[in-house]
Amino acid sequence: MMKKLTAQAVVLVFLMLAMFVAGCGGKGGDADPGWEDPGSYEDGEGYGDSNDSTGGDEFYDVYGQGLKLMGMFKELKFSSRSASINPDSEHLYAAFFSLIGEETVDGQKTRHFACTYFYDTEKELEVWVNENFEPVQVLVDGALLTGSEALPATNDFDYVLNQVGSDVFAGVRSEKELKERIETEWNIEKSSRETRDFGFGSIEVTRYEISQPVGPHNDSLILEYARIGSKILFTKLVDEAKWDSGYESVTEITVERAIPY
Repeated sequence: MMKKLTAQAVVLVFLMLAMFVAGCGGKGGDADPGWEDPGSYEDGEGYGDSNDSTGGDEFYDVYGQGLKLMGMFKELKFSSRSASINPDSEHLYAAFFSLIGEETVDGQKTRHFACTYFYDTEKELEVWVNENFEPVQVLVDGALLTGSEALPATNDFDYVLNQVGSDVFAGVRSEKELKERIETEWNIEKSSRETRDFGFGSIEVTRYEISQPVGPHNDSLILEYARIGSKILFTKLVDEAKWDSGYESVTEITVERAIPY
């Protein structure tokens, strides 16, 4: 009987010692000043250091979106240029659209935009898109087109809008993920930050100059992005590639204005 009690007493002493250690600041205890829950943060703070105001935010998915961009921005202006040497070629695109207002057309709620774009020549049109960003009505060259005539009238404009994005970092959804991709796959030549106005006041722009040797050619990028409203947008991309064979190519995309809803 005494041996049984002694064994129980030993177990009880060990339990009391464990509780005492936990109460005095073991991992997760109140007295441990270095413990933080990495998933806890106040709204707007994000992860990382206190200067990282964009951590955790998603990027705008603008690649190949066409008229759907009108659901992201009430005003957007950009230009795109792609060129190559040996053989020589060059393609220029530019587009600008601005929200005029909301109207009901043929029983559908629409957003009405004034648009200018460059595709071989500069052209203008006005387009009314429904909630699915389908053209319901188009005003072009003084003619008002509706029904089945509306979509063909916007094909060229839709094609130009698709040029604003790039697939260089397709699938990267946060600033943290972008930094990790750059640091592991590219050589960082230079990084900096500056302020710029995209139509609604000065905001901070992050800029990277990076390079990457890939087999018989070398890629170099100038990459800029900024918080536009609640998300992040790539505002500039200069992608240069040089091959040992002498072939060179460059793609340059620049966003001049971007005003979110």
